[in-house]
Amino acid sequence: MLALLFLSASITCTTAAPATPEYLDLLGLSAVELPGLDESALKKLYKRRALELHPDKSSHPDAAGRFRRLQEAYEALKDPSARSYFQRFARYGGSLWQNVKKYADDRLTVERRGWVRSARGMRMSTERVRLNDDFVNMREGAVLPLWHNYAANAFAEHGGPWVLLVADHQDRRGTGAVSAAVGAFAKRFADEPWLEVASVNAGAANNEEFARRLWLAAGHKTRRPLCAVVPPAIDGAVPDRLKDLVVVDCEPTESLPLRLARAARAARDAPSPRVDAAPDGSWCQRDDAAQTCSPITSPAAVVVAPGPAPAELAGAIRRAKQKYAPLLDVSLAICDAKNTRTKDCRAGPRVEVVGSGEGATVELKFGTEADEEVAARLDVALSTILALHRRALSQKVPKTVVMAGMGDLARCASPGLDGAYEFAGWAYGRPLWKLHNKMIRWHPGSDRFRGIGSWLLTDVADEDRGWAYFEGDALLPLSSASACWVTFCGQDAEKWSCKPQVGVSLPAATPAPNPSH
Repeated sequence: MLALLFLSASITCTTAAPATPEYLDLLGLSAVELPGLDESALKKLYKRRALELHPDKSSHPDAAGRFRRLQEAYEALKDPSARSYFQRFARYGGSLWQNVKKYADDRLTVERRGWVRSARGMRMSTERVRLNDDFVNMREGAVLPLWHNYAANAFAEHGGPWVLLVADHQDRRGTGAVSAAVGAFAKRFADEPWLEVASVNAGAANNEEFARRLWLAAGHKTRRPLCAVVPPAIDGAVPDRLKDLVVVDCEPTESLPLRLARAARAARDAPSPRVDAAPDGSWCQRDDAAQTCSPITSPAAVVVAPGPAPAELAGAIRRAKQKYAPLLDVSLAICDAKNTRTKDCRAGPRVEVVGSGEGATVELKFGTEADEEVAARLDVALSTILALHRRALSQKVPKTVVMAGMGDLARCASPGLDGAYEFAGWAYGRPLWKLHNKMIRWHPGSDRFRGIGSWLLTDVADEDRGWAYFEGDALLPLSSASACWVTFCGQDAEKWSCKPQVGVSLPAATPAPNPSH
């Protein structure tokens, strides 16, 4: 069960302050000018602006409110340390920069008691110890340090995907290299508005339980660094986003930025568009911005749910959309006031297939189940649909996929494995491609003794053997997914390690895109 209280009502959230970028506007400053101001210069600037914005002098409709917020801005920024936190962390919105400062001041210093030797013998002593956090003093503020009290505020400020590192920063041997790699990744993506990067320091005071719940939810070994992507919210359902983490291999190799970028993009592109009813009673894909509803013309699965939909369903749809794309688009239809198919909504939750020429409906039942049970029910329904509509869906399977990079590996090149593989039918319920006697095919997890299954590059039809594997629950093994192809080399240091230059793509695509694009 993953019904964990990550960000429950029992957690105290900090009251939000006025939008902090307004502080600079009220003071008449730019973000570039702020670091160069000392307390005296800031005080002079405040007095001048106070004369300009005073309600007796200003004709602004909200003169009194602006004057009050100017006073708040001065009080908040007159301390040099506060200005440093504002400079680095105000971009995250709300009062998060103040939260980070309070976290650094209060939660990274602890008292420890122990026996010490003195002239009079052994005695008990108390000392104040400063704990390490790799990102609190990061110059650019590209990684947001999280403490459990304000984590909910952070995720509310940015509804898109987050890259999240959960680790004990006191364990320099186990965490140092990972922190450095994640920090470098964050700097590279600092100007990308769709992505944020955060860290949970398990070694900070009172933060270990929060970290432990994240490790548990991800099925990860505690105390070891966890790299994950927090998916964005889905329209129509607001899940606990920390219960739906996309785990990424955290090995601090040169391919870690690529793995994080792939996982973040997959999460960004996965949210399902809302589906609504057309005037003729058919389902159509809604575009709120353009105020249109386009007919669905290719095979798609519409998950019909009563409004409001269970929070667990959002994560299940996200994973299903990633798994079945591009064979079958999985969309969500909420039975609410915006949806005119009230008769169909009364029929109960279900999955409908549209746009394939032949209809199919599979009933869905959910109530108080945990999210993994809802996901399992949805997966069974979609698997049934896949079997019923295999002929129609085969038209969407790429006729050719390209394996590239196996012949370019520095110390374990495998010539003859790269090339164009042609679609040759289905194996274990998924597409199969062949090049002479070599295959790219799926192998189920039940035969692998671990994981959910994997794609293999192999010449064996029914055994878990091959030159490389890609472990990810997707209907097509394309390189745009978050995992890497793992290959075997003879040297001990190279056995079964991730090779970012190895991948499967469509003929016009590039197997390993640059993570910064």
